[in-house]
Amino acid sequence: MTTLESLQPHDVLRFFEILSNIPRGSENEKQAADWVVNFAEERGLTAFQDDERRAGMIEQMLRNDPRPPPRARLAARVALIRKQGFEEHVSDTLPGITVLCFPIVDRGGHAVATLTQPYLHQRDVTVSVAKARLAHQRIAAAISLELGAFAGETESP
Repeated sequence: MTTLESLQPHDVLRFFEILSNIPRGSENEKQAADWVVNFAEERGLTAFQDDERRAGMIEQMLRNDPRPPPRARLAARVALIRKQGFEEHVSDTLPGITVLCFPIVDRGGHAVATLTQPYLHQRDVTVSVAKARLAHQRIAAAISLELGAFAGETESP
């Protein structure tokens, strides 16, 4: 039995264990960052690693939005997610969905991906948005720690 097998939820922790097993040394997070981006893209999620790719993703988001915001507002929104540590908003396109979004951060403090959860309020679900947000934040912080984020800080977010 691996260290994480007894923990819940199994799927999230299985992916975390895969990521944890990717070798990376000091200042060498590219393979892990590539894995996170590929993981997101395979599932139709938005992820980026660098300024050029971030600009391309913003272009793609603008193209795919039936009512796109101004580019500057979208770029500011992406920057705000990084600054405050997460974004939570009611979906513009899907009624009843609350979008929770946390950046995955590398050792340099740069967002290398974004972990996003569309939370659907349901009658029989006992997990509140607040509990989902906290779990989501913990997973994003754990992945970031594996990438070397928060090194030298006394606490992680």
